[in-house]
Amino acid sequence: NVDTEQRFPRLIAMMRENGVQSFCAMPLTTALRRLGSLGFGRLTPTAYDEDVAFWGQSLATAYWQAGDKERARVYADSALRPSAAQVAAAQDDPQLRSLHALMLAYLGRSAGARGQLDSALVSSQRQRGLNFYEYLNAARAEIALGDAERAITHLENMRKMGSHVNAAWLSLDPTFAPLKGNPRFEKLLQTK
Repeated sequence: NVDTEQRFPRLIAMMRENGVQSFCAMPLTTALRRLGSLGFGRLTPTAYDEDVAFWGQSLATAYWQAGDKERARVYADSALRPSAAQVAAAQDDPQLRSLHALMLAYLGRSAGARGQLDSALVSSQRQRGLNFYEYLNAARAEIALGDAERAITHLENMRKMGSHVNAAWLSLDPTFAPLKGNPRFEKLLQTK
């Protein structure tokens, strides 16, 4: 919200002069380095809706991928309470659980993260058969928690489902860079 933002005074002043009321900036990265940021301004105050959980989850993940773990943890912490509220309101939603688990993992809370991941995977299986998205978030969470073998197991399971997350994606997405060199991960990159 441009009206309440205190950082970046020159940029905010320029936005106000041009009628911008809300602004979102995301890190712009490649698999190898951070290029800068990409910003979006809107003329309405709630152009990016009021879903604070999704906002924090998105920024936490973007900063984690960019290698800025400190900033990722700040946004994960901001998303934690609203993510937990979403899970409490929709206890059988595996996607919400897997995203909550990911925030817990970014914060290093392994027991809570793994408990939410287990619930998400069980709920997903019960509802519609496992969905690749829960496996993807489970792999991301395990990487954040430092368990490459568990992460790779989730990726293997996801790939068996025929997910659009293919070898090229896995090799380019910076989330999976810590797995490079692991023989199981390298084998996964060779499968079609």
